Amino acid sequence: MLPRGEFVDFKPPAQSLPRIPYKGGGDERQKWEFVQSVKGDYEPGTMANFDYAGRLTETILVGNLALRAGEGKRIEWDAKTMRSTNVPEVNQFVQREYRKGWEIPKIAATASR
Repeated sequence: MLPRGEFVDFKPPAQSLPRIPYKGGGDERQKWEFVQSVKGDYEPGTMANFDYAGRLTETILVGNLALRAGEGKRIEWDAKTMRSTNVPEVNQFVQREYRKGWEIPKIAATASR
């Protein structure tokens, strides 16, 4: 599709990210990487940066809360308690109330902020 003559001297960049040594197909490589990283048996660990991804996901979800709050309302977010401190009506969307017998026990937050 591209004119070959313009790319005759092209040299691809050197590999800079480690490759997963597992040779399985499909999504088995990512699963292997995750399990081995959790067990501490694989360095450099997962290529998915969970510290970054968790904060990014939380930011996007708070944006959804802002949409629910309505135009012109600014959400002030307390990440430790996972609550809006100034628009309490959006807190109902953060955590659901489960039916009796289906409750999920609360787990103390372990993420460092």
